[in-house]
Amino acid sequence: MKSKKTSLLLIALVVAFAACKRDNPSPEGDDPTNTGSISVAAKDLVVPKTFDFESEKDLQIKVAVANVVAGERYVIKIYNDVPSTGDVITTGLTNEKGEYTTNVRVPAWEEFIFIEKINPDGSRYFEKVKANQFISTLFNAGNPQTPYIIRKSGSGMTCNTGCTRTVNNHTNNEIVDNGEVVCFTGTINGSITIRGGGAIKICANGTITGLTMDGNAEAYILENTILTFSNVNTNGSKTIFKNWSDSLKTTGTISLNGTIENRGKMYVSGDLNIQSNGDAKNYGDINIT
Repeated sequence: MKSKKTSLLLIALVVAFAACKRDNPSPEGDDPTNTGSISVAAKDLVVPKTFDFESEKDLQIKVAVANVVAGERYVIKIYNDVPSTGDVITTGLTNEKGEYTTNVRVPAWEEFIFIEKINPDGSRYFEKVKANQFISTLFNAGNPQTPYIIRKSGSGMTCNTGCTRTVNNHTNNEIVDNGEVVCFTGTINGSITIRGGGAIKICANGTITGLTMDGNAEAYILENTILTFSNVNTNGSKTIFKNWSDSLKTTGTISLNGTIENRGKMYVSGDLNIQSNGDAKNYGDINIT
């Protein structure tokens, strides 16, 4: 009789222990000290119908600038936060109608994005918009109600005034003589030689296959340009090279014997040689690879 009672007691203990294991399973197997987590079978999960399992979402964005001046382009930047602190998602230029469209992918939890417009004079405006699937933003040309910020000092120059002549959609080689101020607009794919006393202002997008500067030649890379220099050679200690572009890339050999001043963003992937008479001043970002 005693043996029968003992067997029944053992069975009861096993059943009770099994019930405890189901209520408080240990993720570490038989470790009795780890009882802090609870496992739930997938079939037992209750998920709201509105819950989205996607980790990213696609946005279709259209930006328009009102009262566009003929020939002017505006840089449009998309950020995940206020432009002064957020990361850039994408960058582009408006077309001749002042419009820019793009598709971007952001984290699914992103509630807002920030769209910034950069004017030719370097002034900046941005809009905070809901990160919906379809986004449309209009920047008015008057006195906008949107926040206004300046992240860097503007050049104060344009390619619409102060030019002795203008070269549009430049190819081949262009020679700039003493006393000339030549403005480059549209696209660019060629080389430029600046004689002593000559100056250039670049508002064009593209590639300069070679830039040679003699004597006291001057070169100004203005805001909103997206430009690549494959070679730069300055032959005089009084040459001046100033950049305000946020998208200036250099490849090949950059040899500077005068003054280079950067107030935008430069990405240097070739050789950068500052000669004995060279003077480099950086007020922006220079990324040297």
